Amino acid sequence: MRKIIIKFTPNNFIKKIQGNIFEKIKSMKLLEIIKLDLEKGVKLTIMEVEMNGNYELENSIMPKGLDLIEIFQKKRRKYVCLLKHSMNKKHLRISRLFNLDVIWDRPIIVSKNKVTVSVTGEEKFLKKILTLIKLIGNIEQVSFNKGTYKNYNLISVLTSRQEEIFTVAKKQGYYEYPRKINATKLAKIVKC
Repeated sequence: MRKIIIKFTPNNFIKKIQGNIFEKIKSMKLLEIIKLDLEKGVKLTIMEVEMNGNYELENSIMPKGLDLIEIFQKKRRKYVCLLKHSMNKKHLRISRLFNLDVIWDRPIIVSKNKVTVSVTGEEKFLKKILTLIKLIGNIEQVSFNKGTYKNYNLISVLTSRQEEIFTVAKKQGYYEYPRKINATKLAKIVKC
């Protein structure tokens, strides 16, 4: 598995979907995805939101489709908060295109004129991500790294064999619901 970090400028189509969200908000940095339901078009995230100028998040009217659920922390113009994103049909259509067998990793940072995404997965899926991003923006920088999970994920403490088994389990659908493979069949595949 490899990790790719892509920085791109969103095109006018994406800026139209974003609407006026970046009038008061300078940037939004994803800290954690709590829930992603592409059937209902709902995403629940923990974000670090940096505000423009003297705007305050708690006094701002959120754009349509974005609900501020809770502010956990405030430091100057930066807020750590729980947000609910209700996707419109266009946003949902685009999100479904990116629903590939990859791990959306950090950093993911969105501002008016720049987006940074980080994705870990197999080369064929990463190439598809690059192709899709070309449809929604102008790629400015791409960096490939070995897929690692340091500092904030349990995967970082796995041995190479454990990581290999984890990767096979993910590919075979062991972590899906309902499971596509049981533990016995998985053990045979990885020769345990």
